[in-house]
Amino acid sequence: MTKNFKRTLVTTALPYANGPVHIGHLAGVYVPADIYTRFLRLRGEDVVMIGGSDEHGVPITIKAKKEGVTPQDIVDRYHKIIKDSFEGLGISFDIYSRTTSSIHEATASEFFRRLYDNGQFVEKTSMQLFDEKANQFLADRYVTGECPHCHNLNAYGDQCEACGSSLNATDLINPKSAITGNTPVLKETKHWYLPLDRWESALSRWILEGHKEWKTNVYGQCKSWIDLGLQPRAVSRDLDWGVPVPVEGADGKVLYVWFDAPIGYISNTKELLPDSWEKYWKDPETRIINFIGKDNIVFHCIIFPAMLMAYGDGYQLPDNVPAMEFLNLEGDKISTSRNWAIWLHEYLQDFPGKQDVLRYVLTANAPETKDNDFTWRDFQNRNNSELVAIFGNFVNRAVVLTHKYFDGTVPAAGTLEEADKAALAEIADTRLTLGLFVKKRYGTDDVAFGELDEQFIREYMDFCLDERGLALDTVRHYLAILKKTCRIAFKAGHSERYHFMHFKLPQKKENPPKALTREDFLKIRDLEIPERRKSLALTRDLFLFACYTGTAYADTVSITEENLFRDEEGSLWLKYHRKKNKMLARVKLLPEALAMLEKYKDPTRPTLLPPQEFRVLRGNMKSLRVLSGISMDLVYHFGLWKSEVNVNNIIR
Repeated sequence: MTKNFKRTLVTTALPYANGPVHIGHLAGVYVPADIYTRFLRLRGEDVVMIGGSDEHGVPITIKAKKEGVTPQDIVDRYHKIIKDSFEGLGISFDIYSRTTSSIHEATASEFFRRLYDNGQFVEKTSMQLFDEKANQFLADRYVTGECPHCHNLNAYGDQCEACGSSLNATDLINPKSAITGNTPVLKETKHWYLPLDRWESALSRWILEGHKEWKTNVYGQCKSWIDLGLQPRAVSRDLDWGVPVPVEGADGKVLYVWFDAPIGYISNTKELLPDSWEKYWKDPETRIINFIGKDNIVFHCIIFPAMLMAYGDGYQLPDNVPAMEFLNLEGDKISTSRNWAIWLHEYLQDFPGKQDVLRYVLTANAPETKDNDFTWRDFQNRNNSELVAIFGNFVNRAVVLTHKYFDGTVPAAGTLEEADKAALAEIADTRLTLGLFVKKRYGTDDVAFGELDEQFIREYMDFCLDERGLALDTVRHYLAILKKTCRIAFKAGHSERYHFMHFKLPQKKENPPKALTREDFLKIRDLEIPERRKSLALTRDLFLFACYTGTAYADTVSITEENLFRDEEGSLWLKYHRKKNKMLARVKLLPEALAMLEKYKDPTRPTLLPPQEFRVLRGNMKSLRVLSGISMDLVYHFGLWKSEVNVNNIIR
């Protein structure tokens, strides 16, 4: 039987402050958490949503060393970008703080000290990798090497991102220092460990027996760890950036970031509610929900709960940890190192006023039970076919009818028709089902939202003006449906489990790519691209050169001086063999093409134009399509050109 709680504490995984947030973060954590929190607020429930930046750890120090700045400079920069981005998207945190705050350092230090004083740690002297050239111990992220499980050559000392295995730095084959590139040596050092094995039975009862309703990926990963037997986990590191270990003789040691970071949920709640924070953490009447991605399951379901158990003093464990799967981009895994991502702060700049479109698409395509894929084509189709054609048309018709027949004023209610009663009953049932599903993770029938209201419009638009009474009642209830539904439905979408509402919306069939028109060409040519978007500007120039010359992408970036020749009149021509069919092609270079060659002239490069990784170009081409407002597949059209005549018809 589900317990009724007096209040809810929602926490969201702390984004790491060594870079901005991208759509994968949004789909996996922040949009679902915001939907759930807003839903509880609409129901009038007591709920707080806690967020903040994770600002300690090795990757930040690595980035600072590369840029020649301090770690504080790095986290100050990205904390502002992240916080401003969340605000721009409308993520409604009650507080968004950071782990470099004074209240967090005090809270984390006190937490460690209590466990230390109560004998909850074990001290271990171990052999740790040491960089003799840098004269420092190497934290896990400062060591790279071959994964012993999948043999990925670029695994980190704490985790292999290829297979997901949790590692120790000494597990790596042929380890190298990320600071100097040297092979490190083993040297003795002392650290404190949280003996997870002490809490294995308690964790097993709490999760495996007490929370069988958890998502399959969460429950399964926890069961796997517990079945294998839990081992002591280090809670300190040899590093100069982080919360210092509050013990004498611990100079040069800081709290391990995954001991430090989740305590940020507590310190941020303290910062928000200095006089009442404890009731959100220590009162059994509080329901705690941790929204995270699947790569954080172990830390939130095993390590942090074990920390809370060890601390005692009434700390409550999370009632649910709804971890999401990953969101990919155009069929490829999102990668910050390869810059293969859609960054939130750039989206907000490039698509002003389109926050709800992104929220809707990410929710409709949420990676709840499996990895899902974001594509610009799907983004465009959902906006045009669902938000504009169905939802927007629904709102527009109601407003137009109100102005047309009732001078823009919603009239008083009259006699309800059977269709009116059925629609209101559908709405009431939807709201009830929504609440049950979110509270109990309860299955529900499909809500044919768009189809129901289109039927309303079709049935009543045919009535004559002399049947004004019936039309009045219809429009009145039509607007009532809109009022009741919009609040909960607009940012909701489809998923198989743990969803907030299910819409069955018709999908628009995609037509084959049409021929590029002069109007399309001018939109791309005249598009204003910010100076900072150099990669996007290069893609646009390469595409324009292809338009000027009739070359495909593979031909465009392969052109050298040997491909140019002058005719008897002195005109410059391009001669090349098409890579696709090996046919010889000749095209007279237009002034625009010559200007492009001059712009990118570089005697140190063998080709006349700079090449661009096709994966990057593909993503940029989709961005150009969306920004310029055309519907065709530009990547496809890089290989469409047949002759100089075809080109001239378009650009002239």
